[in-house]
Parts: sequence; structure tokens; C-alpha cells
Amino acid sequence: MARIESQVTQLTLTQLDDFKLIHGIGPGIESRLHMVGIRTYAQLATMTPEQVVSSLGNVIGLTSKRVSEQNWIGQAHELAPVEAPDNSTDVAVRQHYATYTVELLLYEDNGVRRTRTMHIQSKTEETWAGWDEKRLLDFFIQRAELNLSELQASTISARELTESELTNFEPLIETPKLSGNPRLGELRAISLQTGHQGRILPRHQPFEVDLTIDLTRLVIPDNTTVGYAAQFFVKALGDGARQKIGEALGAFTSADAVEMSIKNTGIKEGTYRISVDLALSLSPAEPATQHELTIPLDGGLLQVY
Repeated sequence: MARIESQVTQLTLTQLDDFKLIHGIGPGIESRLHMVGIRTYAQLATMTPEQVVSSLGNVIGLTSKRVSEQNWIGQAHELAPVEAPDNSTDVAVRQHYATYTVELLLYEDNGVRRTRTMHIQSKTEETWAGWDEKRLLDFFIQRAELNLSELQASTISARELTESELTNFEPLIETPKLSGNPRLGELRAISLQTGHQGRILPRHQPFEVDLTIDLTRLVIPDNTTVGYAAQFFVKALGDGARQKIGEALGAFTSADAVEMSIKNTGIKEGTYRISVDLALSLSPAEPATQHELTIPLDGGLLQVY
């Protein structure tokens, strides 16, 4: 049975401050602030009115002049907690936050289909298929440039290898793997009856979907052939049912892009969203079952009349 998208769960490593305590901010703007990663008074206090407006996007009636006149930044500064100074040492200790958001796209059975994380301070974002605990931890460490040398040293020194462990020790050999974030390039829907290209097709008439996958962000081990299995779906707006319309199989080596094409006998009238589940594998013969990387791609809307 095909899995379906059911929910998006967001986790955050910081508390959510009540921005409604700031004059001029209501529930709607507070929700938008939280959604774009501005979650504390301390974060808001470091921003300019222009940065606040830019982060929130298109909000009717919201201008930098309004933010400035209502003194959102000053109010946030007053509401931000002040840490008591540590008088036990003469050495000044400067502390700061490293703030992240983690978003999980889940299947109906709560399996993780996609992980997206963002480092708020640098606005750096990374997305990958499934759940990868090591990759998430590496992202936290690298983005905040954490100094873990003392912790790592204490961990190593706290545990000594026994003679048996030393005798049976085998060096770790890292196996090649795929990484990165391929993206959907151009997508074309073509009526096989009229030859018309576009996002509007006649109902119950054969059509073809051609697309290009941008591989410039895909990291491939040297001299390795990558197999792919792409499943094409349309999902009718409204009822949410996904219908498979075709699949494409193939392989490539050291390419910047790969082109795929499927044909279908036709679908009924309606408005649909096209999506592609792309599975990539270092085992080219069986990419659909032995895949190392799975990426959901959104192909936009299709109108069938």
C-alpha cells in the first residue's frame, strides 16, 4: 500500500515567548514570527524593523515604519531576560544562543519522509530524505562551530580499551554513500493528441510528462554509477488522493542533470498537483529496493479540462 503524507511536526530547541505582550503584535503576527524561526524576545531585540518585515513576508498593513513607531524592538529588549552577572571570576564570559528549528514531514504511520533543519542565526537550511540522526547532529555542530575538543578528550580518556578489544580492533572503513539535495528543474506536460505543451491538458487523452532533475547539489562518490527509480503521481486538489501515472528507471554517472519521461493514457477532469518520488542508489540494478537516498519533488499544478 502506498504511503501518504499526513502531517508536519515541528520541533524547536528554544522556548516560544509570548509576543502578544508587545503592543502592536497580535496572534496572527505572533504565529508568523514563530513559523519563520523568531521565537524569543532576545531574537527579536537584535533585529531591525526592515529585517522583521522582510522575515514575515507579505503581511497586509505591516511596514518597517509601523514596527518602528510601535517600538517592537525596544519592547522585545525590555521583555528579554537579563542574566545575572557572575562575580565569581574576573574573566568576562560572553554567552550567546545557537537556535535551530527542525521540521519533520511524516507518513501516515509516523515514519519520517523528510527532515528539514535551519540554523536561525545564519539562515542556513538543509533538507534530506528520511531521518538521519548523525547528519542532524553534524548540522548542529558545524553551524554553531561548537568547540567540543574538551568533551571529546574526556570521553576518550574516561574509557580504556581492554587487551581483548585491542586484539580484535578493526579499522573503520567508511563505505561510499550518496548525499545532497537534487532538485526538480524543468517539467513539461505534453498532449500526445495535439502536441500542445503546458499545464493544461484535455481529459481522458494520452499525454507525456518530461522533466529534468538538477543534480548539481548531489554528492556522488568518484567513478560511481547511480541508479534511479522515479515514480510520478498526480494528487487531485480537494480529496487528497494520489494516483500513480508512471515510473522511470535508469542510471547516470557524474552528470549535472538527468532527463526523464513517462507516458499515460489520460486522467479525468480536475486540478492536480504533480509530484515525483525519486529514489537513488549505488546499486544501479535495483534502485527502487536498494536506494540510499529518497527525495520527494513537487512538480506544481496540472489542469485537466
